[in-house]
Order: sequence, then C-alpha cells, then structure tokens
Amino acid sequence: MYKKIAASSLLTILGTVALSTANAAERQGPPGGGKPPAEAFEACADKSASDSCSFSGKKGDVTGTCITPPRSEEELVCAPEGGRPPQ
Repeated sequence: MYKKIAASSLLTILGTVALSTANAAERQGPPGGGKPPAEAFEACADKSASDSCSFSGKKGDVTGTCITPPRSEEELVCAPEGGRPPQ
C-alpha cells in the first residue's frame, strides 16, 4: 500500500515540475525581447558596423547605428539611439 502511495505522490510531483518548467519557458519568451523588425535589418543591408542608419517601423521613425546582433555574426541591424524605440 505504501508503494502505491509513494508512486502516486512521485508521479504527481514530477508532473507538477514538468508543467512549471514548461510554463516558465513560455513566460520568458525569446531572450532579449525577440528579433528586431525586418526594417531594422534592411536599414543596414549596404552599410558597415558603426554606420548611421534609420528606418520607419510600426512604432515610428527610428535613427541609430548599425551593429552586429549578439547572437549573429552575419547580418547588421539598426540599433536605435538610446535603446528600444518608445512603445
């Protein structure tokens, strides 16, 4: 009888841990808040790192500097001056 109770308790605990882990991963979303918009990449398509750039996105006009994103070594992206554009 104790084996059945212990097995049932163990399964409940493992199920709870698995669900908690999955929910935490969903809440965090992509690191860094997600991928920049396509316009940010297009603004630096023919430029070099540290060049000035600008584009019009969903949140208005953005000016910034072309940088290499942290998780990429190929494409440059237009990083807004002072961080992310206003919401």
